[in-house]
Amino acid sequence: MTIGTMLHHKFFNGVTNEKTSLAYQKSITRYFKTFGMRGTGIMGMVAPSAPDPDTYTWQKVDKVVAFCEARNLSLHYNTVLSGHLDAYPQWFRDLPRNEKVPVLEKHVRAVVGRYKGRIDHYKLMNETLGSGDENFLDTGKDKADIVAQVFTWARDEYPERRYMLNEHSPCFRKDRRERLLKLVRRLHDRDAGVDIIGLQAHMGYHPTLFQLPPDDEVSRALREIHEKTGAAVHITEFDLSWNNSPLADNPDLRIDPVKPFVAEGVRYTDWYQYQAFAYRHFAEVCRKTRVVEAFYYWAFNENEPWERPDCGLFDEQFEPRPEMSDWCEEIRGGF
Repeated sequence: MTIGTMLHHKFFNGVTNEKTSLAYQKSITRYFKTFGMRGTGIMGMVAPSAPDPDTYTWQKVDKVVAFCEARNLSLHYNTVLSGHLDAYPQWFRDLPRNEKVPVLEKHVRAVVGRYKGRIDHYKLMNETLGSGDENFLDTGKDKADIVAQVFTWARDEYPERRYMLNEHSPCFRKDRRERLLKLVRRLHDRDAGVDIIGLQAHMGYHPTLFQLPPDDEVSRALREIHEKTGAAVHITEFDLSWNNSPLADNPDLRIDPVKPFVAEGVRYTDWYQYQAFAYRHFAEVCRKTRVVEAFYYWAFNENEPWERPDCGLFDEQFEPRPEMSDWCEEIRGGF
């Protein structure tokens, strides 16, 4: 099982100063050799204002891809298409229903074709389970029909590469997992097999706040998904926080992370000490299943303002946080 993290485009396109960017690049490649992008490739980023790929703003993705290519680092594309209509740029949402499918096809072929031979795999569809089966993405068509077409377009453009269906963390729960397995079966019925099932693994919501779910629940979910789909399994966005509602003042969804914390009968000096245990332990649980091919931490050191705080392994100076230092050295050594 390989372990990686996400690259943030702001350290490659001049948004941050050169000294800071170089420090980030040096540190992140010291510890990791396998990467994804932090949403850099979504349609809203590469096509914010126009449906013509000739006018797409490819620069942010291009710079991340070139960086990894020059250093022989593994990189996957994140994300070609979303399952949420509100994640698309306004121009797409304003299109007449009968024009949306041709635009989706043009977009998929443009992205896959541009990075052919330069990307390890493509996170092709993200979070499809969050919307209903009918009128998917306001196309007037069934979800499985559209998703199957997306996989077909991508394989037609670049048959040698692998393609991922990435889904929410609740797929570790049986009810949501059944919905995922049902969708994959429907895709197989349409001759659109999935190469990789991605599971986000933003943890600490269920069944106990701010903690990992039980090991047996995790292992059972991972094995079942692999066995019933035949696909490789990737953990794509693992993190854990003490604040599950950063944009709302909800005291029930946050704790004081510097106070003593008890989990599974074990008392920790504070929640951060538990988090350090959890970041190592969850990776170990996944590896022991022998069905997880790759594991990605969502945050290297940065969190966007709308995201849960303190999810990264590293501090603002791009050094391992003290409680994470031993684990970071193990990752660097190859786990």
